[in-house]
Amino acid sequence: MNKIKTGLENRISNYLTSQLNRSSALGCNITRNIYSEVGYRYLYDDFRDEEADGFLYQMSLHGAQITIGLTF
Repeated sequence: MNKIKTGLENRISNYLTSQLNRSSALGCNITRNIYSEVGYRYLYDDFRDEEADGFLYQMSLHGAQITIGLTF
């Protein structure tokens, strides 16, 4: 039971502390229900699982972002 609890705590702490997601955007309402945004996004994720033979997953994504949305 302690091994399961420790594994779960490690996964939760990895999830909470090793992900960075930042974005900046400027937007406007095209109509009352349609909006648009143009911006930049940066996403970094670092996941380590010591129980799975030191599994390591690292990624970094960044770039321009265009969003068009509907509101109801």
